[in-house]
Amino acid sequence: MIEESLHVSEETTKRPAEDGLQGAEFRPTSRAELMNVVNLAFNYRGDVTLELKSQETVTGYIFNRVPDVPHPYLELFPLNHPDPRTIAYDDVQVIRFTGDDTASGKSWETWMQKKQEEKNTLPPKSP
Repeated sequence: MIEESLHVSEETTKRPAEDGLQGAEFRPTSRAELMNVVNLAFNYRGDVTLELKSQETVTGYIFNRVPDVPHPYLELFPLNHPDPRTIAYDDVQVIRFTGDDTASGKSWETWMQKKQEEKNTLPPKSP
């Protein structure tokens, strides 16, 4: 489920159809909203698409963010490009959670249940 502590106004948010962030779109209207959404994007285990104020669109995986400096920025590995890219928070207009969240539905309990089901479907070992 999308974190309830996220302070982004409803008119600037397109919520996904189901729990999680995949498919969500955020158009932050304040520095605080932008900081919150960048934190969500940093913790998201999938690609995001950034629409910049220059109208450029960049899709990739955010691997770092530096919010506590005079000019905050994030770093991402762009899709289909070998070199990381640095983008200033002030350049970001829209953040879309477009990639598959590789951790969605993944938990220790889910993994254990899957392994037990696999074990139960295997034929018994012969001595």
